[in-house]
Amino acid sequence: MKKELIFEGRKIRLSLAEIKLANGRVTRREIVEHPGAVVVLPLFENGNVMLEDHYRFAIDANLIEAPAGTLKPGEDPLECARRELAEETGLVASEYIHLGSFYASPGVMTEVMHAYLAKQIFRGERNLEEDEVLEPVEIPLDEAIRWVLSGRIADAKTISTLFLAKSFLDKEKATA
Repeated sequence: MKKELIFEGRKIRLSLAEIKLANGRVTRREIVEHPGAVVVLPLFENGNVMLEDHYRFAIDANLIEAPAGTLKPGEDPLECARRELAEETGLVASEYIHLGSFYASPGVMTEVMHAYLAKQIFRGERNLEEDEVLEPVEIPLDEAIRWVLSGRIADAKTISTLFLAKSFLDKEKATA
């Protein structure tokens, strides 16, 4: 594969690649290189989760999302999860469960998302970055699942993380 760097930004690199496919054909593809990210679902003892009503400039709309953020170079995903949860929500958790990792958009992007469930939550102070416009939304986990099914939650990382968390918690309950 030959790659040509077209753009390098704050969080991403855009390359044009010439790729030889398994069938022998050669094609050109744009690839967005991303350092990876985390998504964290904080779960309170009462069964509520903390989501965010987050303005996203790329689509000029608000989305209901789980707290998330981009990995810094060399940063451990768990450390990033702790950092992002505290920055965006002011919450600190004493237990983090890795629910799994998945690709955000593998047709064009290298980004891997690492999903965590945060438990044993303590409240603190938020420390938003200057370009973040978001408001906390605390709702029962089952209500969040209903929001996904109704289309009110349309963010892929949040949908994936909610269902991973629900599956984990259902298994945990079944074995208790």
